Amino acid sequence: MYHCKWYFHLLSSTGHSSGPVESGLTPEPSGMRPDRRSGDSEDRIDIRRRLLYLLVRRQGQRLLPLPPAAERPGGVPLSRERSADQRSPPAELSSPEVVPAGDDSVIVLWKSSTGSYPYQTTHLYTQKFDGLGDGIWGETYMLIYDSGAITAWNTPELMPDGGGGAIYFWYDSPDLSTFNVWVQHIDSSGNMLFPMNGAQASTNSSDRLHMYPSATYHPVGDQTFVFWVEENGGQTQYGLYGQLFSSTGERLWTDSGLELVPIGSSQISFVRALSDGDGIYVGYFTGAYSTALRTLRIGYDGLTVWSPVTLSAASLGSKGSLGICQGIWQSAIFAWSDSRNDSGIYAQNINQDGSLGPSTGISDESPHAGAGSLFVLPNPSLGIVTVNFTVEPGGIASLEVYDICGRLIKTLISGNLEQGEHSAFWDRSDRSGSGSAGVYFVRLRTGSGETVSRMVLL
Repeated sequence: MYHCKWYFHLLSSTGHSSGPVESGLTPEPSGMRPDRRSGDSEDRIDIRRRLLYLLVRRQGQRLLPLPPAAERPGGVPLSRERSADQRSPPAELSSPEVVPAGDDSVIVLWKSSTGSYPYQTTHLYTQKFDGLGDGIWGETYMLIYDSGAITAWNTPELMPDGGGGAIYFWYDSPDLSTFNVWVQHIDSSGNMLFPMNGAQASTNSSDRLHMYPSATYHPVGDQTFVFWVEENGGQTQYGLYGQLFSSTGERLWTDSGLELVPIGSSQISFVRALSDGDGIYVGYFTGAYSTALRTLRIGYDGLTVWSPVTLSAASLGSKGSLGICQGIWQSAIFAWSDSRNDSGIYAQNINQDGSLGPSTGISDESPHAGAGSLFVLPNPSLGIVTVNFTVEPGGIASLEVYDICGRLIKTLISGNLEQGEHSAFWDRSDRSGSGSAGVYFVRLRTGSGETVSRMVLL
């Protein structure tokens, strides 16, 4: 067993590095450690981590330069040294998965495996680090999975919950005929909200395997969603299923989950999910060699908004490595590797109504026929914003705040309003805390149209 370690650098907004940040315990093998510090007793171990630089890019340009060597010292130990009786067995660490957690902090997830490849016993660990590289969730790390059955080729993932915590998702295989999907939610303070080892997405074990999950989170109602590939025991038929979890990890879409694509002969892979203010995009590849990219949309109640739409046809060849992110006005953007034209990277966006191409959402300062007036005061603003608007005629209306990327930040009003003048106030808060400085849009929607006003927060 060789000795594994990994590091990552935390970069400030100015590009300054706090130094390499170290991972969870990795006890030394027998013999002398080359990096043992003078004065350490033989009972004590140190913690080292593989180096990972987090570089921010916009439109292909690097925003922050790599810090000079002088600003990258030997490292900031984020976990205290521990005595020998507290050590875990010698372990091989996976590459870390890292997501932002607000206020210059990040959350890191990694596998720790013991035994001979590929029949290893695997545990999952996590830690949250602040901008100085100090651990927030205890002095060392959190153990979130110790069942040991995650395969060597399985990469657990996580996503931020928007409130300083994270959603974790993976599948394991205690034997060759059992594959199960698991989900965990840890809040900003490091509280494990689902059971230890995760909440199981489906308990249907009747000739069914559950693999390759993708999770998303809706903060309204504290709802966690996971979607996965459902296969028969012989792995010759494939479907797409989903599950909704309560805030404590109870299954709400039956113990078998919600069927989105029925079991059939066409292979399904690379499931990717993305939530927005109104529902969830679920994308996937279908086909074994010549693959098509398809996506569907469901509401948070599990009802289908529109059935699968083809974003890239199978006739264009094989595809792989599917990614998804949010586009403007709550559209979704998919990107993937593609074998056409001697291989390349392709992308396609899809709007909330299932159409492809440029968004048909709101634009800057775009009043529509029949919509009421809308004024934001003060603008620019250092504090609370007042939104004065009229509704003509009366009826169902909504007043919403969006960021410059089209993401819904706050719903100020939603309901039945009388005709006439109204006011609403925004205290700059959003679903994850305080709204940061920047450009925002306020949208008024009524039964007869919509009006948009641009505002700037300082």
